[in-house]
Amino acid sequence: MNISICRNNVQYYHRTSSKSTKGKYILKRNYKLAVSLAQKDYDLQLVQSLKKEARILENTMKLLQAEAANANAPSDIFFKFNKHRRALITPITLTDEEFAATWQAQKYKGKSFHPDAPELYTARGERVRSKSEVIIADTLNRMGIPYHYEYPLTLKSGGHSSTSRAITTRDIHTSRRAATSASANRLTVHPDFLCLNLRTRREYIWEHFGRMDDADYSAKVARKLNTYTENNIFPGHNLIISTESSDLPLNTKHIENLIQTYLK
Repeated sequence: MNISICRNNVQYYHRTSSKSTKGKYILKRNYKLAVSLAQKDYDLQLVQSLKKEARILENTMKLLQAEAANANAPSDIFFKFNKHRRALITPITLTDEEFAATWQAQKYKGKSFHPDAPELYTARGERVRSKSEVIIADTLNRMGIPYHYEYPLTLKSGGHSSTSRAITTRDIHTSRRAATSASANRLTVHPDFLCLNLRTRREYIWEHFGRMDDADYSAKVARKLNTYTENNIFPGHNLIISTESSDLPLNTKHIENLIQTYLK
């Protein structure tokens, strides 16, 4: 399509042949034809540009994959040294096993138990508050997920946290320091579980709400979730939620699916 200006009026011409220098004048009543032709010109050029960009990206990916195949991964470099030399080196990265061990070794003080509370223990020998928590803890342990039970986190009350990403180990250390100087607008919570995704090395809060058919309990759950939201802790992003009621007991398969989705 050609466009020309005549006496301040825009005129459109439809070129039906490459031999045509100007084309056939498009009447005003056929304005939609001019629109479709202009859109077609744009779409054709856009497709060509995207194809070119795709070829560049494809070639770049091939080069990166070839380079990665020939290069040593950072963790592999450390283990190429003999054990005596490794003892003198501090590696820049940790293996998953080393990272998990370091993360799991963090010391903290959880909540105390009421004297009349039932004594329930996980496979790791830690005391928890409900049979459902035993099931969740043992499933996490069986599927190789590092976790802390009731790890204390200090959150802002009535305000927004400065982070919008998934919780990291650095956030946990920051939370611990904040707990020592908590002000009136802060509160300390003890999530049921703090879990580590070893593949991404991101941390997730896991809350299990076990009496959802109790109106007072559900109201407390709503307030707790609101506090999490105020601190940029969102379900599906850095918060895992499981629930049960008298009619819908804990489903172990559901727990495994949550672990597979968020922690593997």
